[in-house]
Amino acid sequence: MDKFSNNLAVRALNHWRNYSIPTYLGLRILLLQVPKSESSNFLTEYLINKLPLRQSGRYRHFPRFKGFSSSGDTEYRDMYAASPSTALAEAYTLSILEQVPALQNNECVYSYLWPTSRTAGRSFTYFYSGYSDRNARISKLLKQNTNFFVVSNDIKKFYPTIGQQIVLKILSEHLDSIKETKYYDFIVNTCHQLLSCTNKGIPIGPALSHVLANLVLEPVDNEMHSQLKGRYFRYVDDILMVLEEEEVSTMQKKLENILNEQGFHLNADKKDKVSASDWLDNLFNSEESFMSQQFDELSNRIHLYLWNEPSNKKALADSFKEEGIAMPIQRFAINALYGRYQRYMKYLVKMDTTNMYRILIANLKHENTHTIMSDTSYLYNRFYEIGSRIQIETDYNHQLVKKLQIQRLRYFLNRLIYLTPYVDYKKLLDITPNIVEFYEYRSLINSLIIKSVSELIKIPGPAISTFASVFQELALGKIELNTAQIDYQIMLDSLATLSAFGIFEPPGDWIERLIPKDKEYINFCMFTPLSSRALKDFSYEDELRALQINVDATLRQVLMTTRFSDDEGINLDALLVSAYGY
Repeated sequence: MDKFSNNLAVRALNHWRNYSIPTYLGLRILLLQVPKSESSNFLTEYLINKLPLRQSGRYRHFPRFKGFSSSGDTEYRDMYAASPSTALAEAYTLSILEQVPALQNNECVYSYLWPTSRTAGRSFTYFYSGYSDRNARISKLLKQNTNFFVVSNDIKKFYPTIGQQIVLKILSEHLDSIKETKYYDFIVNTCHQLLSCTNKGIPIGPALSHVLANLVLEPVDNEMHSQLKGRYFRYVDDILMVLEEEEVSTMQKKLENILNEQGFHLNADKKDKVSASDWLDNLFNSEESFMSQQFDELSNRIHLYLWNEPSNKKALADSFKEEGIAMPIQRFAINALYGRYQRYMKYLVKMDTTNMYRILIANLKHENTHTIMSDTSYLYNRFYEIGSRIQIETDYNHQLVKKLQIQRLRYFLNRLIYLTPYVDYKKLLDITPNIVEFYEYRSLINSLIIKSVSELIKIPGPAISTFASVFQELALGKIELNTAQIDYQIMLDSLATLSAFGIFEPPGDWIERLIPKDKEYINFCMFTPLSSRALKDFSYEDELRALQINVDATLRQVLMTTRFSDDEGINLDALLVSAYGY
C-alpha cells in the first residue's frame, strides 16, 4: 500500500491497541489482505467509495471500570469499539480534518491536539504531553505572580450530554472550505455512523469523538480565552483558570453561565481553588522529573543495545526473566530490527551534533547485559523510594492538590510494574494507598501476585490488558477461572482480552451458551477456525469473523507479539492504568 494508506493503518492501530484488543487484531488481519504494492491506493479508495454505503456504523458496546458511587456500587463507562474498517475510516476522516483551517488547535485547549507532522503515527499527540505542557504553563504564571490562585472545574457527564444534532451542525459550519470536495460527504457520513451507535451524547472510545467534543466547547473556550487570555486552560472536561483573588467570583459565574447556555453543567463537588504555593509544591519536583527521564533513557538504551548486539537478545531476555522483571525485551528487539530504526541509527552515527542518542551510541562499547540489569535495578530502587515518599492523605482541604499528588504517584507506580522483580510485587502494595483512586492498580498487582483474575475481570479496562501482557512476559503460564461465577454483561470483554493474549481458554460449553454475536466475538479472540461466515448481519462481530475465514490459528501469537510496521508503537499497557479519563 502507498505511504498515506500505511500511515492511516498505523494511526488506527496505535489508537485501538489501547482500547480494544479485538479491534486491533482485526485491523492486523484486514491489513494482511490489502494489496502490498507501494503504489497502491486501494485502501483509501475502498474507504471513500464503499464505507459511505453503509446504513450504520459497526461498533461494539463494552463497559470499562470508572470507579465507585457514593453508595459503594461499582460504576462503569459505556465504551464503543470500532470495527477494523470503521477504525480506518475514522483515521482517514481525522487525517482530513487536521488540515481544515477552521479546526486547527486552540491555544487554550491541551487535550487531543493534532500531531505536529502529517506522517505522525497517531491521530493526536501523546496525551501526557498536553497534560504536562498545561501544568508547566500554569506553573510559569504562578511563579511570575504568587498572588494568583488556580481555580478548578469539571464538566458533569461531558460526553454523554453533548447534543448530537448540535455537534453535527457545528461540524458542517467548520467544513465550509471543503464542502465542494468528495471528502465532505465522507466525513459527515462517518460522523453520522459514529453517532448512530448510541442514543445520546457522543460515544466514548473512538478517536473521532474527541474532535466532536472539542468542537462543541469551542464557544466556551473562545469566550473564556478572550476574557483571560493565557490564563484559561482546558483538558477534555477539566477546566483550570489562573486568577487574582478578586476575579474568582466573577469568572466562576461567567464560566457557569456560558456552559449552561451550551447545555452543560459543572460538578459542584469538584470545584476548587488553590494558592500558587499549593500548586507549585505538589507538582513533580526536579528529582522526580530527572528520574522519569531515566526510565525513557533506559528504554532507549535497551533498543540501542539490541540494535548493536542483536545476537545478545536471548541472553538479555533471559536475564530479565530470571529476575522476574516484565520489561518487554522481545518487543524491544523487534523494534530495534525494523528498517526505519536501523536507518535512523545509521543516520545518528554519522551526525556531528551532540544529542542524547549520540551520547548513548558512544557509550555502547561499555554496554552489556550486566550494565542494563544493574541500572534497571537502580531505577527500581529509586522509583520505589520516590513512590514511598509521595503520601496521599486521607483528608485534603483541596481536591486539586489531591489530584496532583495522585497523578505524581501513578506515574511512578505504573512504571514500577516494568522495573520491579516479580518476587517484590507485594512491596508495590505497601506504597499504594488503599483508596478508591488506586483500586484498579491494587487489584492489578494483587491479581498478578496470586495469579488469578477472579476479581480483576470485574473491572474491565487497561488493567486487564496489563495483567495479560505482564503475565505473558513473565511466562507465568495460563490462568484458570470458574466461568460459573462470571457476570456475563460486565466480564465478557475482559475474557476476550485474556483469550486474545492466549493465557485463557473459555470452556466450549460456556461459549455455546452465549448469544451468537458474543459467541463469535470470543471465537474471534481465540482464533477458532471457520471456513464461512458465521454471522451475516454486517455487525462488528460479523466483520471480525469474516476477516478470519481460513486464517491459521497460529497467526494470533504472531500478531500479538509483532508490529505492522516501523511506525506502530511499542505498547506498554501499564502506563495507561488509571492514566486518563473523560
